[in-house]
Amino acid sequence: MAKQHRKNGGNEVQSETKPPIYRCRFFTGAGTVEAAVWDKEIGEGDAKRITHVVRVKRSWREGKDYKSSGSFWPQDLLALGEALRDCYLWITAREAELNKHGASYDSEGDEPF
Repeated sequence: MAKQHRKNGGNEVQSETKPPIYRCRFFTGAGTVEAAVWDKEIGEGDAKRITHVVRVKRSWREGKDYKSSGSFWPQDLLALGEALRDCYLWITAREAELNKHGASYDSEGDEPF
């Protein structure tokens, strides 16, 4: 587990961060677009369920340093769409598997629109 440092009211707080449970990357020619999925447990007691959080980023190399951003160029958008589609397919397959085994999950509704 990676350690994350952040400031909280002037005090540095160290916390453990979990790695994503699924990640996909696409090379765009000028860098990489990545989408990553994390499990998130919400609710308490019998209402506890699992949902998923997806985060995206663009990475590139500048000299010897690697940089990343949450902003995207127009030429990144198709790769970003494919990464999000890949995550969506993985999440729906995982939710079906969890549902098959009786785990509770939150799909934010069953209707596509």
